[in-house]
Amino acid sequence: MKNLLVFFILLNSILSAKCQIDTASVSLVAYWYVGDVYNYEVTKIKKSWKQDVLEKSDSTTYYARFEVIDSTDVGYKVKWSYIPDEIVSQFGDEVHSELEEEITPIDLIYTTTELGEIIELVNWKEVSDQTLDLLKLTQTYIDGENEEFAKALKPLQKIYETNEGIETYAMKELNVLHFLYGLEYQTDKPIEYEDEFPNMFGGQPIRADSEIEFTAVDTSDYYFVAEQRSKLNPEDTKEMVTDVLKKMTGRKKGKEFKKFVTDAIFEVTDNNVYEYYYYPGVANYIKTERKTNVVLGDENNRREESIEIILYFDEGDDEKSGN
Repeated sequence: MKNLLVFFILLNSILSAKCQIDTASVSLVAYWYVGDVYNYEVTKIKKSWKQDVLEKSDSTTYYARFEVIDSTDVGYKVKWSYIPDEIVSQFGDEVHSELEEEITPIDLIYTTTELGEIIELVNWKEVSDQTLDLLKLTQTYIDGENEEFAKALKPLQKIYETNEGIETYAMKELNVLHFLYGLEYQTDKPIEYEDEFPNMFGGQPIRADSEIEFTAVDTSDYYFVAEQRSKLNPEDTKEMVTDVLKKMTGRKKGKEFKKFVTDAIFEVTDNNVYEYYYYPGVANYIKTERKTNVVLGDENNRREESIEIILYFDEGDDEKSGN
């Protein structure tokens, strides 16, 4: 996804340079120092509807500490520390209360390029062991008490057994936090590019039509606000829906099948807001929202997921350095 964005931003920059001598632009790169600390409040909300009836609504909030622990000519090492309350709290207040004293902070230690782009999680095995131990403890508590909760543990255990699972699930907010790093952006007009969304039914990724628009730039405070919007490509969507319906119905032709395909709806849209101090390269506020709407025959399912990341300061903190 980032490679596609890089290509289209570079193309946009070349075209803009041919049209204008002086083009407004900002670069989001990391100007960090060892010991820099920034504190964040992270809220995640998930809602789902079936036949327009709200079936599930979950909300979790945690506090995280972003600390630069090493700096070299080629990049940084960062520690993202947080209490993994959400892992246990999803099994109910009683379970969380019982195990609260057993929940210790998790440190995600990862490296970035000198521009602030994530390279890799370096302590995934320690994160895996710590989380699996917590899940085993949860399993011990709920065994025999609630079979549904016991089943819910299994997919979490599989996620935290691999580096890929941890980077996808546990680092989701960090991937959001670092998404815009490493590029120079033209701010005087929207940047249009082609993105890719994973296919929830399996198969090839689905193209998405995306754009980034800068709605505010304050050069005196080195601050900007950017909005990113994405929507699934209609051609790819139609092809995917047709393939899914073929498998579901076993039909490939006929008026009834054609009507089924025509009436089917599969929509995924992203509306994200990014606010940064581009010097020293620190996120002030981020909110991502993804809405999914699937209508197949008589089935109507909607889902909304959001992540909100807010920079906050304790008394005595310096707003720009984080110290």
